Amino acid sequence: MKRQEWIAVVTGVIAFWAFAETKATCTDAWLRYGIVLGSCPDGKLRQTAHLEASGLRRGAKAVVHLTANAHFTLHDMDSVQQLPVNRFESITLTLVDAKNKVLPIAVPKWETNPGSAYATI
Repeated sequence: MKRQEWIAVVTGVIAFWAFAETKATCTDAWLRYGIVLGSCPDGKLRQTAHLEASGLRRGAKAVVHLTANAHFTLHDMDSVQQLPVNRFESITLTLVDAKNKVLPIAVPKWETNPGSAYATI
């Protein structure tokens, strides 16, 4: 590696280490879910998803929009907190008919934004 590449790698490692070592951030939640929390949640995060489809009909193009929220509690807190999930690793879209037969729907490409994903099918 060239000297400039080494400097970039070392700078990145130091920045990540500094972020991970701050008491104001739960690194595990950031790495796994892409959410920034002041302290780590008690127990596991639970996720809920909201899927919205418009223009869905046979032979026509439709737009599908997906959002997800992480639900959690923090130490000494009785109420449930929630934040949008900012990172999607894999999304599979299927239809299930009345006989519970699963029909996968091919999605050419998911476009992602922080907190949401959408596709034209």
